[in-house]
Amino acid sequence: MIVLSLALGATAWGLTAGSGSGSADDEDRPLFSAACTGPMTMGQRGACVREVQRLLARAGAELAVDGEFGPETLRRVTAFQVLSRVDATGVVGDETKKALYASKTRMDTWSPEKVRRRIREVFREAPDRAVAIADCQSFLDPLHVLPNTDGTRNWGVFQISDATLRKLGGTPRDAMDPEWNIQAAHRLWSRAQNFEDWPHCDRAASPATVGPTLVKAVEGRPATPPPDTPASKTSAAANCPAPGQRFRTSTNDRVYLVGPGSRLYYIPDETVYFNLWDDFQGVATVSGGIFADCAWDEARELADAFLAKRSGSLRAYIWDAWYGYRWITNWTVFNKYGFSVAKIQTRPSLSPVSGDSRWQ
Repeated sequence: MIVLSLALGATAWGLTAGSGSGSADDEDRPLFSAACTGPMTMGQRGACVREVQRLLARAGAELAVDGEFGPETLRRVTAFQVLSRVDATGVVGDETKKALYASKTRMDTWSPEKVRRRIREVFREAPDRAVAIADCQSFLDPLHVLPNTDGTRNWGVFQISDATLRKLGGTPRDAMDPEWNIQAAHRLWSRAQNFEDWPHCDRAASPATVGPTLVKAVEGRPATPPPDTPASKTSAAANCPAPGQRFRTSTNDRVYLVGPGSRLYYIPDETVYFNLWDDFQGVATVSGGIFADCAWDEARELADAFLAKRSGSLRAYIWDAWYGYRWITNWTVFNKYGFSVAKIQTRPSLSPVSGDSRWQ
């Protein structure tokens, strides 16, 4: 869970300061100032996004107030819209801005510990497995939202899909109630006494599944990013994927990427995946024994990753929460990783740029 960052107040708003021409309403509600006209959406950054994040945090949402409209902000905006009975587009338009300033919606919810305890109480028949499934699905976050490539979304603790919600007679708002979500998941489990409705996480939670330890970036960017070369011996054996290759195993849908220095990364969700690539072409399916064969004992999350470049420059960078912006050293490397040129976001400045680690 990302640590809540509330280092913003009214004095931190610098977007309209010094103009001398803003109205009192603009000062009280900066999102309606001339500087923040138009909707805000994924990929934008700056003081207007920071104000959205500040208001979400004031409502009780846990997210970083960093001015970056990334996947986590998208999830929190969408959850806020559902709870506020605003059209859940993930885009911050006038109606969402009004709801944010109205302060009528609270996003305080159950802690992971309370979610875990309640799952174990409801799933008396398989408490450990149920908790593992929910942790895999949502990190035990009742307000977790995952957008799919076809425009549908999954909701809440057990990530119940739009289609399944309709069958259960529920709504996204219902699904964000942790009690309703857990009880609905138990109804699904009870049909066949198994977790077949969550095939990806069911395989991942299976005691027979062997794979690397997944290291998730939490609480912001680490003070000292890990080196590109992993501590374990990820040798250049002929049968081991080389840097640039993406793969999943025959028993798990999670996509892995072999990065610089043969470090193994995993893609946390489809939002991050489609920040980098256009489709799943080029993703190989391999044996689950690859992790042991190639001595991969851990995989680091490619956290909140996306592609970017500065205005007026052709140099491309990849952002992730471990390193900040890393220069992709040339277009041959860019193409080796199969990244999509269409996914590159143009930004007026990039910070922080990693000086010690390049993507190569």
